[in-house]
Amino acid sequence: MDPKTQTFLFEALCHRQRLDLTGEIVGAVAHDLNNALSVVNGNVELLLERLQESDAKSDESLLQDARTAHNWSGTAMASARRLLHFSRRLRSPAKAIPVNDLVAEAVELYRYRCEMDGLLLMSDLATDAGQINVPPGQIQQVVIAMVQNAREALSPEEGGSIQASTAAGDGVVRIEIEDDGEGVPEQLQERVFDLGYTTKESDQPAGIGLTIGRHLARAHGGDLKIESVDEGGGLQVLTLPRVED
Repeated sequence: MDPKTQTFLFEALCHRQRLDLTGEIVGAVAHDLNNALSVVNGNVELLLERLQESDAKSDESLLQDARTAHNWSGTAMASARRLLHFSRRLRSPAKAIPVNDLVAEAVELYRYRCEMDGLLLMSDLATDAGQINVPPGQIQQVVIAMVQNAREALSPEEGGSIQASTAAGDGVVRIEIEDDGEGVPEQLQERVFDLGYTTKESDQPAGIGLTIGRHLARAHGGDLKIESVDEGGGLQVLTLPRVED
């Protein structure tokens, strides 16, 4: 296969991955918005009914309904803002950005999806993690793909937890996604980056998140690896060059 064709196919795969990730996030946010707006709608209907009643004298009750409607509409607006911010970052060029901001936003975007599966998604962000000079949308895709990979390693029936953490190393920033699943055997820790390889059941589609994630990381002077955890579990490590604040 000639280099031009390889480049075209890889860009097509990147586009597909962006659509897959965006679609999953949109689904989670849409579910969140639907729940929030249902509560808003119900409370507004109650307000209208009470205001139309001639004997409606409970001002405190009306105020409480209004507060509830206001709080839930705020939740809906925050979800919409996160989605808009993410979509804008997909198109943004490289710039210096605090790595903790990028990881925290990725965690918030994916938290609801984990909660739907009964999984706990936590974060432990080092205060001295520093900044990275990257296209925020691209690297945020990588972090979300890592979290997605960790989620798929856990069973909703058994539950489990995922932790996103950051740390500053020797000229680099480490972004770690750790889960308490079964982990990846050492002999397969490189093979999982092969395009089309999967450890899922045979009837499940093979993902391309880790393959593209490593490509994007290396394109920006970093790397993406699977590492072993002494006490068991899965550990994905994304390293990127650290820039001065």
